[in-house]
Amino acid sequence: MVLSVCAGGAAAADRFTTEASQQRSGVQFVPGPAWVERPPRRLPATFFGTTIGTKSGAMPEFRIGAARFWDSRTRWANIHIGPDSFYWDNLDRMVAGAERRRLPILYTMGITPSWAAPDAPRSAYDDGSRTAPPRNLADWDKYVRAVVSRYKGRIGAYEIWDYANTPEHYTGDMATLVEMTHRAAAIIKKVDPRATVVCPSFGELWTFRGRQDLARFARLGGYRFCDAAAVKLHPRRNTGRPEEMTELAVLIYNTLHNAGVHLPMWATGPGHSIPTERPLREEDANNYAVRFYLAGLYARYARMYFYSWGIQGLPLVLQVEGSPPTRAALFIDRLQKWLDGASVRSCGQGRANGLPDGAWQCRFRLPDARGGEEVAVRWTAEGTAAMALEPGARRVDHLDGRSVPVRAGQTVVISERPVLIRFGRAA
Repeated sequence: MVLSVCAGGAAAADRFTTEASQQRSGVQFVPGPAWVERPPRRLPATFFGTTIGTKSGAMPEFRIGAARFWDSRTRWANIHIGPDSFYWDNLDRMVAGAERRRLPILYTMGITPSWAAPDAPRSAYDDGSRTAPPRNLADWDKYVRAVVSRYKGRIGAYEIWDYANTPEHYTGDMATLVEMTHRAAAIIKKVDPRATVVCPSFGELWTFRGRQDLARFARLGGYRFCDAAAVKLHPRRNTGRPEEMTELAVLIYNTLHNAGVHLPMWATGPGHSIPTERPLREEDANNYAVRFYLAGLYARYARMYFYSWGIQGLPLVLQVEGSPPTRAALFIDRLQKWLDGASVRSCGQGRANGLPDGAWQCRFRLPDARGGEEVAVRWTAEGTAAMALEPGARRVDHLDGRSVPVRAGQTVVISERPVLIRFGRAA
């Protein structure tokens, strides 16, 4: 009997499999997962983050683990409206909204007010903000100190700048950005020592130039006072398959490793062109939303912030404020319920990990009264892959809420929609 665990396409492709790439290049074949955690590492709820793109203070009506504020009229220019004047209403609402849902907050700083850099280029936003650093860095210090002092103990993390290597967001030199990062970090840690400092996010990292920017920031000491590094992790095109992000993650890791930087990685957004991309098909939208987080988990990122909640006009929409969540959002909710309290054991793909070509998985241990349950989330990047279930397999759970009993040796078909396979009590 063959159990089709989800609708799928044609035979599985090996486009994203490490094993297939090794075979083509003649590189040594090494069996085993891509990585293993011993002992298993607890998956924090904060891994499942979302950028909030509205200013009302409303939050998603499905489960998320952390909220990032951007496109919410809470930028530097929206708050610091004059040399000694601040407008707090939007950020007050946003912080209160996240607190009602008990969501940890990542507040993203920048972009420069017009009064602080009047001759600088305008940003991509309609608030008159500028892309250059302020003429006087003391104005930056004043803004950072005012925000952290007002929200001490309420905002848990600060991203120093968004998309710091695109001219729509930043046109200053890298040395000044490093100086602003160091000054901000010193202020944040003095005012709120428990807060997390996240270095400015960098994008365009599929390009050599983008990775050069990342390396230059590192060489100049930009990461010295940060607790985490932020990057724009996305497929080659924003509408591409999420598994492509694991390829980009390798390029990013190599760049930072060569610069001597090893920090927790936070993915804080997509490519800059995302508003201009065509909407995804319904099936792809539902599957890609969940796999965005799974690809980030596979890449061993500490946090993944989906972009963006509350607005229309994006290729993949989770929920428009005031409307019900989409099916894609409900699938993300289900994935988090599957993994509530889980500890990550390993991730891998293909025959090297005991799977068919084209199949991916991450394995977890779930807590229960008997000492833990072993589970695996499995999916394909493209098409389908048939496999016989291993000893101990007892149930397959689907994102639509269905649960199907299975047994060892039974053939199942894995598809582009992830499933949870339950194996019973942990060894």
